[in-house]
Order: sequence, then structure tokens, then C-alpha cells
Amino acid sequence: MNVSRLTGGTHYPNKQYERSTTLFMVYYAFSDFSEQLVQQNLGQQVSQPVAQIIAGFSKVFVGEIVEKGKAFERSI
Repeated sequence: MNVSRLTGGTHYPNKQYERSTTLFMVYYAFSDFSEQLVQQNLGQQVSQPVAQIIAGFSKVFVGEIVEKGKAFERSI
């Protein structure tokens, strides 16, 4: 995947470039995973935008579970 194409060809300092590259790779890997997961469970193909929306909702849901787990851990 050409990350410079995704960033509009912008030149970043090394550390910022590494962070943006990592974020792009994680984002696209997670949306691909979401797309495969939906296809396996529903037996239907979904478009990339729908897979990205599902990935976003999943990320928020997992974040809420982690926060509740941390709150529970602090309470005991």
C-alpha cells in the first residue's frame, strides 16, 4: 500500500511519518478484518465503506469495554 498516496504526498518528519504509517496500516487491516467477519457471519459481501463503519463502531465498543474493565479493576 502506498502511504504517501494516502497522505496526499505530504512529507512528514520521521517520527510523525512512522505514526501516520502505522495508523493507516492498522486502520485498513481492521476494516479488511471487519469486512471478512461480516461476510463469514452474514454470508453476504459488504462494501468497503460499510466495513469501515462497522470497524469504527467495533472500535468504540471495545474501548467502552476496556474502560469498564479498568473502572472495575480500580474499584476492587
